[in-house]
Amino acid sequence: KDSRFRPEVKKLGESLKFPFLVDENTNTKMYESDEICKYLWATYGQEAKAPLFYRLALFSCCSTVYTLTLFLASLFRPLPRMGMLRTPSKAPKQPLELWSFEGSPPCRLAREALCSLELPYVLHNIAHGSRAKRADFTTKYGERLSKMRRNLSSVAGEDIVKVPFLIDPNTKTEMFESADIVKYLFDTYATGPTVKETLADYTTAGATDGHHTVKGATTKQD
Repeated sequence: KDSRFRPEVKKLGESLKFPFLVDENTNTKMYESDEICKYLWATYGQEAKAPLFYRLALFSCCSTVYTLTLFLASLFRPLPRMGMLRTPSKAPKQPLELWSFEGSPPCRLAREALCSLELPYVLHNIAHGSRAKRADFTTKYGERLSKMRRNLSSVAGEDIVKVPFLIDPNTKTEMFESADIVKYLFDTYATGPTVKETLADYTTAGATDGHHTVKGATTKQD
């Protein structure tokens, strides 16, 4: 009941299911991860090619394995501060910014902390091969990189970046290093201990086939 964003999700979508996508550019609101992925590729990925594993997952014979690997990624991140449970926090006046890319373990640590604290932030994805966005990062923050990284960029002929990189306009803070970022976020915004919840609080009410779970396995309602 004290969650910062769950009441907003229920108001916008009428149900507490996740993920929930809101695209104000097309006035779109939608649930279901499969449908969200299809929508994003169709709407914004015309000049991009979907990763191999994503394309394989479209085949029924591979979808179960694909889903299992996603589940395992979270299974081995069970501690309270790893994004699964809410930590009470004060709301920042302005959203934070995080430069990151999905496959980076250190970046995941920073995203987990932001998620646990329910802090609004703008995510800048700069994956390998994202030349335009990496060039943007270098233009804005290249002077923050070490001399060695700048030299590597010159030799390689491409932008060498360092992530995660957090920007907090509320405190005029800019910082690298996942451990420092996590400590900063909790020291600056946490107002209490992580909430105590267990699997007994888990509910499958409202689940569909797309969730790959057992509908009706619990009686707890949203």
